[in-house]
Amino acid sequence: MEMLVLALKEQLITIRSKGDKFFYLFPFLFITLCILRDFQVVPIDKFILVGVCAVAFIVLNYSEVLYFLCFLVPLKSGIPGNYIFILALLALLVKSPQIKKQQIIIGLAFILYETLLDVVSPYSIEKIEFISYISRLFLVFFLLYQDISEIDVKKACFWYGVGAFVLGLIITANSIRFLGAATTFGGYRIGRVKYFLPDNHSLLFDINADGLGNFGAIGLSCFITVYYQNYLEGKGLWSKNQLLCLVLGVLTVACASLSVSRTLIVVVFFNFVFVLIGLYRVGGKKRFLQLLVALFFLGLLFLLTPVGQSYFERFTNIQSLVTGSGRTHIFREYFLYQTSHLKILLFGLGVRAYASMNHIFMNAIHNMFQQIIFCYGLLGGLPLLYFLIKPTYRTLKEQWYHNIHLLLPLLSVFLCAQTTQVLAPNDILMSLPVAIWASRYIKDTI
Repeated sequence: MEMLVLALKEQLITIRSKGDKFFYLFPFLFITLCILRDFQVVPIDKFILVGVCAVAFIVLNYSEVLYFLCFLVPLKSGIPGNYIFILALLALLVKSPQIKKQQIIIGLAFILYETLLDVVSPYSIEKIEFISYISRLFLVFFLLYQDISEIDVKKACFWYGVGAFVLGLIITANSIRFLGAATTFGGYRIGRVKYFLPDNHSLLFDINADGLGNFGAIGLSCFITVYYQNYLEGKGLWSKNQLLCLVLGVLTVACASLSVSRTLIVVVFFNFVFVLIGLYRVGGKKRFLQLLVALFFLGLLFLLTPVGQSYFERFTNIQSLVTGSGRTHIFREYFLYQTSHLKILLFGLGVRAYASMNHIFMNAIHNMFQQIIFCYGLLGGLPLLYFLIKPTYRTLKEQWYHNIHLLLPLLSVFLCAQTTQVLAPNDILMSLPVAIWASRYIKDTI
């Protein structure tokens, strides 16, 4: 038995010596399996995907587990996340070279708070959903307060972007398959594909149009951050790695734009405004003018396409803009309900209880701040917001003046969070750590 263990260790050492090339095997294998599954070429059981992730979490080093996890976050709509993210958390806890008190204590405090709210809740709470939520909440805080000296932030951003690209590409391809190219590229809001399958309970990449737009926006901001940082570090504009970032960023936002998400356009607009400000500050006035002219003409060309015309119609629909497609009514409905119940105003209901209130509200909250306050009240929600923001607020001023491009992922997450849910489902919340790491790239101040 000892000889077998030693042989396995030697084999792992040999494999690990291959470096990054070995890491690439896991995203490539995972993408391949997902494509075979989603296009119904080969039936892929969800536990095969879990197995691939489990092996990855065992053999990869700590930093590589983080990069692989960044890659998986945008793909969570089509993977068995209840298993994968728990395995990821266990792997990080075991492999972490240094665990800070904040990484553990803050997450445990909010898990305890959620547990107490669920215990006194009049609503039925499913155990598997509860375990899934608290494990992801703990994982988010563990990552937020991670020592970024253990991370290559550019790699983390890059692999998050790759995940967003894969999500958009597979959903676009499936939309073409089910709807045809004319409909897919004709202004139809793509995202949902399960409706076209005989068995709509199959696990595959399926996300609403706004969610696809959100991941596309954050993915693009990650690619821009990596590209711009490489440029500042003297790696030029057209090197092999730079071209890869550029192509993947363009394809990511191109696929996401088929969602006809207004949030996507707003986020992309602010991303390029920040890039232009950054170029101007570093003295690249020629680059500034070139990019400004290029963006202007690209915008005009985009408006001539069917998708661009759909965006134009959505942005010129005054009633829809004023009401936020019904979001202002939803905000008012939840606000009045909470302020009329002192207990909920102070302590909240808990995330799982909130998710069970379909009999009272026909629609979910579509705003980060309101959902957090509704679920955890003033006594729990305000501290939660504080601890989510705390890892970066000390560096915001410094980065704004000197490295504005590093704030792009954080800006994208923040803007997306204003029009969607962050706790249940928690897509945006799980995207926050990458954005926080990017904002702290120059100086770790926690």
